[in-house]
Amino acid sequence: MNKHVLCTVLIGGLAVFGAGCGSHNDKNAADSRKLTIGVKYDQPGLGVKAADGTMHGFDIDVARYVAGQLGVDADHITWKEARSEDREKLIQSGAVDFVVASYTINADRKKQVSFAGPYFVAGQDLLVPKGNTDITRAEDLNGKNVCTAKGSTSVQTAQNQFAAEMRIDLEDTYSACVDKLLAGQVDAVTTDDVILAGFAAQHPDQLKVVGHRFTQERYGIGLKKDDAQLQQQLTAAVTTMIKDGTWKKDADTEFAASGFKVPEPPEVFGVVDVAPSAASRPLDPDLVSYLETFQRVVEDPSDPSAMKQLDLVCDSFKDQFTKIVQQLNPYLDTNIGSEINGVRRQFQVLGTTQTAPDKATVTAHSTFVGVPVKYRSYIHDVDWKGDLVKENGQWKLCGLQGDMQDS
Repeated sequence: MNKHVLCTVLIGGLAVFGAGCGSHNDKNAADSRKLTIGVKYDQPGLGVKAADGTMHGFDIDVARYVAGQLGVDADHITWKEARSEDREKLIQSGAVDFVVASYTINADRKKQVSFAGPYFVAGQDLLVPKGNTDITRAEDLNGKNVCTAKGSTSVQTAQNQFAAEMRIDLEDTYSACVDKLLAGQVDAVTTDDVILAGFAAQHPDQLKVVGHRFTQERYGIGLKKDDAQLQQQLTAAVTTMIKDGTWKKDADTEFAASGFKVPEPPEVFGVVDVAPSAASRPLDPDLVSYLETFQRVVEDPSDPSAMKQLDLVCDSFKDQFTKIVQQLNPYLDTNIGSEINGVRRQFQVLGTTQTAPDKATVTAHSTFVGVPVKYRSYIHDVDWKGDLVKENGQWKLCGLQGDMQDS
């Protein structure tokens, strides 16, 4: 009788089993790997379960890609519906390994689950009847009946920050809200623009998206709280998907039918959990001076575009740094840039560790002061971790990680 030794293959926080531990059994081990992934079943362009049971949409593409990066073939994925109100329960109970379901990263959710990514940045908007002229932005919802899905934060944001007198209608799914809108039972549906664009494309003669974003929604992959290994591997997979061109190809394909304008892929930040330890050596006086200059330049109100910071950045990092600034700088956002005059940047260095004469790590916190209440879900604080290098006698920022926080 042949005896097979079972070995455990660890993929992040996932334990999957294969027969044998030698390299000659690698294929068998790979073939045995399985994942259960939570997704939406009724969101055109993002996650749809077709009549024949096949899954389609950008969230599905992302899920398949990251599964592949973990060594799991597409035919070894089990899909499980993850409605908005059920996502945390599915993750915490272990019913799914992770969730890819238009899942916005925010502070309340991060108390219950961890996130990898982000892999997409959407924005909250409104879906209304095609002939409607009364609702052109969120402030117009006062006195209106507005529907969204249970478990979504969309309606609370709209009511708390824009239209306190709106009337809320909650349904199990967004498709149920759309049915009510088509029947004239509600005045608008609110959720993310990319979701609404898919529904508008299904009913082009009856519905339209207003087209005025009033939040930024960073979609992340939800997983069990504090599973740092899996979190890092999923984030690395998203980064690879963006860098190798798969992200853009899949996004262009999935959103073509709705006409949704595909945004630039997000800059995927690593998670900053702790500040550097106390410096083991006195800081280089030039480093201290550099950090003082960096703070002054960041906070300079005469440079809202923050382009003066480029003089303090390594040449090899300037392109990526520019993309980060463009995505996170509200002054450059065409939706709200004209409405935030007087908002000021603040930048605070929290800790610095010089690990070598020419290398250092810094953690910092950036915030915006004077943000109008209605845009506090749009403009985020960021915890930063930067890698500094001294080149030709000058300190430069050569790498950056960040964790966006609710303001």
